[in-house]
Amino acid sequence: MRLVGEDAARTVLVYVAFIRTWLDEAIKPEGWHNWDQPYRETTSRYAEYGSYGPGAASEKRAPWARQLSDAEAERYRTSNVLAGNDGWTPSIEPRNELRYRLFGEKS
Repeated sequence: MRLVGEDAARTVLVYVAFIRTWLDEAIKPEGWHNWDQPYRETTSRYAEYGSYGPGAASEKRAPWARQLSDAEAERYRTSNVLAGNDGWTPSIEPRNELRYRLFGEKS
């Protein structure tokens, strides 16, 4: 994979997935734009699962964006995304505990 040079944007595959994400009204219904360069639709993958909020209009997304199935979204667990070959097992603090530590809020 070539990361520098004039052809870098054509050779790097970008994969973005929003999983259970609140999207506000700033998100346009099409969700994604190719910056008027259609080849980017072949070098990028954009996916969503369980988006909510005023900008969550999955039925109006760009035709090259896709909605993940339950099984596909399951592969995006923290332990899968952050796992490597070093034996590290990532974990997440419970949401309420993290909110308390960051903002002093209890729920």
